[in-house]
Amino acid sequence: MLGFATTVSAQDWSVDSRSRINMSGDNDRFETEQRVRVGTSFGGDDWAVHVSSDLNYNVGVNTSIANQPNDVTATLHEAFATANLFGYDFSVGRQALEFGNGSIIGANDWGKTAYTRDGFTASMEFSGTDVTLFGGSRTNNGVEGAVDYGSGSYIGANASGEMSGFGYNVVYISQSRQLAAEESEESAMGLDISYSTMGANLTFSYNTVDLGTDMDHNYYTAGVEYPVNDQLTVEAKMTQYSDDGFGLTGTNTGTNLNGNNSWNTHGNMGYLDGGDQMMSFGGSYDMGDFSVGVSMHQVTNEDYDANWERNVTMLDLGYKLGNNSSFSLMYATDDNRANAEVEETYMFATLRIGL
Repeated sequence: MLGFATTVSAQDWSVDSRSRINMSGDNDRFETEQRVRVGTSFGGDDWAVHVSSDLNYNVGVNTSIANQPNDVTATLHEAFATANLFGYDFSVGRQALEFGNGSIIGANDWGKTAYTRDGFTASMEFSGTDVTLFGGSRTNNGVEGAVDYGSGSYIGANASGEMSGFGYNVVYISQSRQLAAEESEESAMGLDISYSTMGANLTFSYNTVDLGTDMDHNYYTAGVEYPVNDQLTVEAKMTQYSDDGFGLTGTNTGTNLNGNNSWNTHGNMGYLDGGDQMMSFGGSYDMGDFSVGVSMHQVTNEDYDANWERNVTMLDLGYKLGNNSSFSLMYATDDNRANAEVEETYMFATLRIGL
């Protein structure tokens, strides 16, 4: 496939190198996970083919821990074809889908294993609304020992657009999954709304999951973002989880209802526990080629313990190396791990090169 791509004039390629460095505890560890993704696309006026693969390896990682492979692994990330038929865009193959804020359908781009789906997408526009239909079979993404979703299926839709100054995105999915001898049905819906007024951008997000039980899995986030000037932007958010927490297996950025261990597996805070409430404050400053951002997050849960709190601080640095390349660094501290008295520290470095 790659050999054929070099003979086609209309083509491009990209390289994405990401390093995850674990400096937990008293910084006596320096475990590094490296992922290099190489992709190429080629095609004509009304068709295209995209193929990408991931190469993963570890440096100084304890391979006796689950999900810590001790060998270099190479996996197929995406492989799909796209064609424009009768004014509509159709894609078939393995795709990393992401809609809305990524909670319902996300690519888990920072995770050890990216989420992809085998199936189709059909995109079209109706009266200013972009609509995408999608469906196909469940996969285990080639993860050794993962639950087999081969006999499962999914179907859903995403709609996004703007109306009367409101931006909106709605995604819905219904899927079945085979777990050993038991088959279950589940569905999920996500809603994102934004509105700009008096120079500020107001946002609201609601995500809910029906796992076929009496439990209530949902969370919502309300926030405000205000550009002080062309370079400086400040924001504040409030997030509230239902008593039963949130999570939809195999579709989002944290596959467990308890997402507090998500730094190791997904490179972010992950989903919170049931009943958690989080207040977030931050700002970013863009100087053109160089950008910096900082955010602070405080999680409380009065039902669990009125005196308990979790504090997370994140620092983001970005630098544009050229027209087709960039480097970013994210530094995070989190004081709520297995040992609450130990503050864990993580540093994520990303180098992106594309032509």
